[in-house]
Amino acid sequence: MLPSVADLLEIPEIRRGDPIVLAGKSSLDRSVRWVHVSELPDIGSMLAGGEVLLTTGVALPKSSHDIHRYVHDLADAGIAALIVGLGRGFDKCPDAMIDAAESRSVPLIELRSTIPFVTVTEAVHSLIVNRHMVELLRAERTHETFTTLELEGASLATILREAATLAQAPIILEDLSHRVLAYNAHGRFDEDVLFAWEERSRRCRSTERTATFEDMGWIATRVGARGETWGRLIAAVTAEPSPQQKIVIERAASAIAIHRLLERDEIAIEHEARRALLLDILERSYASQEELQARASAVGVKVRQRLLVPVVVRFTETVAGPDAQTRKAGREAVRAVEIAASAFSDSVLVAATSADTVALLITRDSHENRETKLHPLALGIHEQVAQLKPPRHASIGVSSDLSAMADVSRGILEASEIAQAGRDASHTAPYVELPDVHVRGLLFLLRTDHRVQSFVERELGPLLSLDPERRRDLLEALRTYLRVGRNKSLAAEELHMSRPALYHRLKAIERLLAVDLDDVEGCLSLFVAIVALEER
Repeated sequence: MLPSVADLLEIPEIRRGDPIVLAGKSSLDRSVRWVHVSELPDIGSMLAGGEVLLTTGVALPKSSHDIHRYVHDLADAGIAALIVGLGRGFDKCPDAMIDAAESRSVPLIELRSTIPFVTVTEAVHSLIVNRHMVELLRAERTHETFTTLELEGASLATILREAATLAQAPIILEDLSHRVLAYNAHGRFDEDVLFAWEERSRRCRSTERTATFEDMGWIATRVGARGETWGRLIAAVTAEPSPQQKIVIERAASAIAIHRLLERDEIAIEHEARRALLLDILERSYASQEELQARASAVGVKVRQRLLVPVVVRFTETVAGPDAQTRKAGREAVRAVEIAASAFSDSVLVAATSADTVALLITRDSHENRETKLHPLALGIHEQVAQLKPPRHASIGVSSDLSAMADVSRGILEASEIAQAGRDASHTAPYVELPDVHVRGLLFLLRTDHRVQSFVERELGPLLSLDPERRRDLLEALRTYLRVGRNKSLAAEELHMSRPALYHRLKAIERLLAVDLDDVEGCLSLFVAIVALEER
């Protein structure tokens, strides 16, 4: 970044000249490209713009008219500032010079003490060269950073974080419909960055690849590859955009385009901001309800004056294999849920909370039927996860409706417990609610209570102390016998064994546990203990 006129006034070589600004104080932020020393009255025609002119005025005309023309010629040439050293040409700057400079907003600086102009030019040129060197080094660092990110296959979140750090500004990735796909707020409150995002973004249109919108303080560049533009990357800077920030935003856009080509996963990118929002809600990492509403609106999800329905999808089996394979299976499972949820894009947030658990937050109008909203979503999730290789099975738990974001964490926990409790429940509905899991749900909620644990040991302790194979056989026989309503014929059929073999196992259980399996209350206690054991 080039130094400004104000920066020059802080240089010791100029300060020794006892400078005073006589005119153009509002333009001291002008960039200085170079410094010239000249006494020529027609020097304006030889300037290219952005220069600071040093003069003693010794050869300048004395008439007010000619001085006016001299200053106007400099202004027309785009001069950054005029510095006049007193002593040889003027004892003080003429009023005509001050008036003309003020009328054209040209900074006019008077040096009341004599200093060698050569020391000024050397100092200013050194400053300019040093600033150029700093900019070159920053540009090199920027290119190295994003090249490394590209080679390492960095995530979208990492790319945005690095871009925000280098640009020292919030970075927002949006699609062509002006919905936020991902962002890094760089420490600023999100409602400031994302408030009325779509409306503000639509006002910033340009045919250029990279454009600056000074009234908004934005730098925006297109994102795409192979001739196809699919989004826009925006830096929301707080001051006048700098060339360095432009370099950062363009390199970040290239890295994002490469990331998308490598991932070949449009769904993942489109849900990045939604994941971040839901995780922040669950972790209570937000400043206010207004922030959450601004963020939700920016990603295209309606939350204002809507009911919130926490939902959790738990996969009932874990894909075995190396860590990389397990992580890949987890990502594919999350994508399957996101694909199913994409049909409800204006009302669903999705985020993985563990390797085998995905949380969703559904929003609905109070007049909208809850089942009508949840049923097709749950069916879509089951359909998508069944298409995975290997196919997966999911238990979907749904909590009660909420009205406040602050309660979402509790609701997700409840939905997770319902999904876990309902994974083995005998029901045909595509999702499970608390009334569906009956005693199993109650025991799951109480699974860590030491009194429940003591009850299990008291009822089943001798059986659980057997060797693993014998324990498995007897426990399976008892569980099946109780689950089918103590129908021995049906239990033998489900266990694929003869009735005499089942009778033999049941007698062994009665002797071991000192119970009568014809006693209804005793069987009820055993069944509750088995369910509690399964929910531990």
